[in-house]
Amino acid sequence: MENDFYQFRAGLMDVTTWESKKQMIGRIYNRCNARMIYDSRKRAFTPEFRKIVESFPDECAD
Repeated sequence: MENDFYQFRAGLMDVTTWESKKQMIGRIYNRCNARMIYDSRKRAFTPEFRKIVESFPDECAD
């Protein structure tokens, strides 16, 4: 997923494809089991990528 972000930023992916990939990132982010994994690994991602991921509505909030 982060690689898709870098490809888009580098101009190697068109906007339509990126928007589709970004929606998939949001769906994965809001699978609560996957969220636990993301939370444990998010420090390995760039701040720019984390900002995109964490911009999705939080459907796993307690």
